[in-house]
Amino acid sequence: MKLNKLIAAILCASGMITSCDKVDEHADCMSKDQVSHYVDSLMNEHENAPKPPVEVQDIVVINKEISIKNNHSTEIYFRVNPSNAEVDLKCFHLDSPDTYTKAVSYVTAPKNVKISSITIAQDKNYNKLRGQYVMTIEDLGISTEYTERIAIVYASKDAEGHYYEVSSEVITITLVPPSDHLAKVYIDTPDGVAITSKTVWTEGSTIRIIDENGAENLNATTSIRGRGNSTWGNPKKPYALKLDSKAEVLGMPKHKRWVLLANWMDRTLMRNDVAFEIARRTMTWAPRGKFVELYLNGKHQGNYYLCEQIKVDENRVDVGDDGYIFEFDTYGPSDEINYFYSPVKNYPVTIKEPDEDEITSWDHPRFLEAQDCIGNVEQLLESDKSKHARWTEITELIDVTSYIDWWIVHELTFNYEPNHPKSCYMHKKGNGKLYAGPVWDFDWGTFQKGVEYMIVNESLWYGYLFQYPEFKTAIKERWSETKATLEDVHQYIEDLIPYLEESNAANIKMWPLTNQHTNGDESLSYQKATEKFLIAYQNRLTGLDKYISQF
Repeated sequence: MKLNKLIAAILCASGMITSCDKVDEHADCMSKDQVSHYVDSLMNEHENAPKPPVEVQDIVVINKEISIKNNHSTEIYFRVNPSNAEVDLKCFHLDSPDTYTKAVSYVTAPKNVKISSITIAQDKNYNKLRGQYVMTIEDLGISTEYTERIAIVYASKDAEGHYYEVSSEVITITLVPPSDHLAKVYIDTPDGVAITSKTVWTEGSTIRIIDENGAENLNATTSIRGRGNSTWGNPKKPYALKLDSKAEVLGMPKHKRWVLLANWMDRTLMRNDVAFEIARRTMTWAPRGKFVELYLNGKHQGNYYLCEQIKVDENRVDVGDDGYIFEFDTYGPSDEINYFYSPVKNYPVTIKEPDEDEITSWDHPRFLEAQDCIGNVEQLLESDKSKHARWTEITELIDVTSYIDWWIVHELTFNYEPNHPKSCYMHKKGNGKLYAGPVWDFDWGTFQKGVEYMIVNESLWYGYLFQYPEFKTAIKERWSETKATLEDVHQYIEDLIPYLEESNAANIKMWPLTNQHTNGDESLSYQKATEKFLIAYQNRLTGLDKYISQF
């Protein structure tokens, strides 16, 4: 029976039994087969017994120097040792250590980034890699520049229920601009006060602009306020700027007054700019602008369009000191002195220039002259609406080419706003003719695919003008002159798409288009939305060409 005792000793030594006594007690009375059976049962018990989990001993980071963009995400690749350690993904955290240490410490969340997801790494054939992981982290959008030290921490409990932490080496994460080829605009208000009014200027603010090449373009003081009618109610706010001194901005001529358009409802971000580009190619003047990244009081606000405001100036609307700018808009300030209704069509008209500082009463000579300027044209058109015999007199009062160019811009972009009317401008220099324009406001319902009918033929005074054969002939001639450059706008759009893609990705993340159906592309990807935009423009160009050819 010495063999039985020997087997018991081996089992005890291997840890399958804790004492040899159990076997020793019956060693003399057990047969060889009984001992074998007994040993088998002990071995099965040992194999099926629960084993303590294999704990994470170390975290090894593959990429320790990381860059990230505002409101973007990036990935950290790491592995744990041993590779067969039992891992609960919810136990991974980001730490912001003051100094690197392997010692157990409390986890302090980083200031600028957070974990968005953790997944098991895969090879090119989508096979899971044991012990290897991918952590996606995202920027919180609260700083304009930073380099932050972080570490990955695994915090869990061991087999005995004791809390433990394992930390990786320090990872350095640096913020880089969201779009390297867009200018950056940094505006800081006194004490960081929020912009809550579109009538009251926040004075004493500072503005700093870094151009596309990283050079400082402007460092000045400014006033800032909100702007817009319905757009001021959107989550992403538009702003107006009034520099303390005239300044050239990003290659645009000197002026004090500038606008930051938010383009919140525009999935492509490019509707206003493309419409302005069409007008820049044909009209006397249209707003110039640049896409920028805006930082307000240190916080990134996304993509904005910094452009010229419609103002009297030799480099903008050049009507001189005795000229006028009119706006036809149902949102007009009906209780102000510089506001009246046209005599026949009852259109709401605001005298934008000169403003209420000069026109102080309804019997002011310049107010009366402004009324006559609009009234004379409208009354002449109304008086001749049945005979259409006074075309020469009409051409003495209005610049026909400007009205054709204005019509082309609005038809090509499918802008319905003139039918209200909204954001429709006209201007006049002294005793000169009345001109249509400048154009403004193209982010609402424009560039629609598959629209074949004309949209503004009955708006403003066009219902009158289209009754004249001479007007249609002039349109046909003007279209022949401008068609080639308008066809080239297709290439302008194609170039703009990749230019804005990176900035657009950050912008839509910051300002999602929830429950919006303004332009019909809100739920589309940037690629699909811009493809739809291109097709819409090309279709509209073809349709307008066909329509004009029938005159």
